[in-house]
Amino acid sequence: MIYGMDTTTEEGRAAYKAEYDYISEMAPQIVRKEDMTYPHEMPLSISNEPHFRRCFQHYRNWSFSAALAGAVENGSIADEDANTAMKFLGMKSNDRRVPSFEVYVLIKTGKITCLESDADYQTTMKVMEEMGLGQITFDDKTAEPKIEQFWKSYDEIFDMTEEGMHESMDLFITDPNNLKAVEALMNLRSMELESEDAAPEIDEEGNVVEKVAEEDAAAAKLE
Repeated sequence: MIYGMDTTTEEGRAAYKAEYDYISEMAPQIVRKEDMTYPHEMPLSISNEPHFRRCFQHYRNWSFSAALAGAVENGSIADEDANTAMKFLGMKSNDRRVPSFEVYVLIKTGKITCLESDADYQTTMKVMEEMGLGQITFDDKTAEPKIEQFWKSYDEIFDMTEEGMHESMDLFITDPNNLKAVEALMNLRSMELESEDAAPEIDEEGNVVEKVAEEDAAAAKLE
């Protein structure tokens, strides 16, 4: 429910679109019509809590390494190309499989043109294309850093979610103590989401719908 509009219904979608179009006409540079997405179709937002974001980044790094290893194993990416890409992205050894995409993004967005023809970059581009990451584009009309745009698109392509992170924690967190700490963090996040779900409902007139317990409702009927 967004502002009393249930966008899973035809009426709710029509009302939401009308409201969105109205706001877009008032501030087209901020709210673009082509960016409209119905709330029920939006992916769940990722928590901005610093410790959670750090853990989620570890999840991203692990997922990239796992996807790359899987592509090599099934033969879609040559082992030599994978090693070149790993070296270019700073993944220097099996002990440090943490990719760094900053330089890649700078070249991709035309900020370091002198490296566009670099053989290692070209190989990395080929690997990224094979992994489905070559389709990522960047928007110059926003203040959002390019690297953040990259990771946001990465999350969409690889379907990176909090639920997926929770299910994979034992694969990318090897220290038992760290695993317990992250599990505690995830439990707090679950409580936070439950609290958000308990937000008051809004009726068609914009009034808050009071939630009455079943016993109280039954008692009211008897009176």
